[in-house]
Amino acid sequence: MTTQQLFFIFDKLEKHGVMSLIFTGGEPLVRKDFFEIYRYAYQKGFQIGILTNGVNLGLKKYQDFFSRYPPARVMISMNAISERTHEKVTGTRGNFARVLKGVSFLKKKKIPLGFQITLTQLNAHELDGIQAFSRKRRIPYIVTTNICDSLNQRRKKEIEALRLSPGIIKALSCRGKISHEVEEKRKLLKKKGNQFNCTLVERSFWVDPSGQTFLCAMHRDEPCQDIMKCDLDRLFEEHQKIVHEKQIRPEECLSCKFIERCDFACNAALRRAKKDTPEEFKYICSSVFSMQNT
Repeated sequence: MTTQQLFFIFDKLEKHGVMSLIFTGGEPLVRKDFFEIYRYAYQKGFQIGILTNGVNLGLKKYQDFFSRYPPARVMISMNAISERTHEKVTGTRGNFARVLKGVSFLKKKKIPLGFQITLTQLNAHELDGIQAFSRKRRIPYIVTTNICDSLNQRRKKEIEALRLSPGIIKALSCRGKISHEVEEKRKLLKKKGNQFNCTLVERSFWVDPSGQTFLCAMHRDEPCQDIMKCDLDRLFEEHQKIVHEKQIRPEECLSCKFIERCDFACNAALRRAKKDTPEEFKYICSSVFSMQNT
């Protein structure tokens, strides 16, 4: 979408009463017009969150910009605590110091910050270090071991090579390294009868780079509409019908005793895995069982 198209969308969201935006990607900070679109949304009063790899936050022009227009929250993909591992995970060189500079900047400016930690074969050995780094600086974090293939499944073999085995996941769970801070969320979901095990679908929707709307990044079946043209009230109505009425979980999940404690992957991800390959679905189920049978 062009800069002007995004401006039009922000105007539309503002008129509808939407209060918050999250810029994600890919990497949102590499858009050449990022400062323009962010400033436009900021000046309209949106609460803005950013999900980023943190590299550009170490640059002065970004620090100067966010000092003037601070985001409501920043989530950084913090998947390493050493330069060597960071370079392996990201496939780039010399950027880890910039990430640390960005973290220091956000803490200094008291901009709310959190870490998203995705464990793979490349970085699982650094989990203790990442957690210690986070706790020392009072930075909340989320740990996940679930990584998904691209939509066209072109990275299937690469993903399989990176994933942790269910046995390793079980060992990390036994040591309390993969936490399940979701009890309140579970209570809410039980009460509301949500077909997803995620509360975000109750109050938000996802827009892809071409302007198509979805419940979330993992559930792209329906509704798929052009945000430039669609009526947002009707869109939300359609979303709520799917969230509360449509059976999202695969049939195999309905009789599983771990169904209400399946934190490894959302129901939309399980549904997608079932559509992909039997091996994908089996891997997720084995990992869930490993975490619960501890």
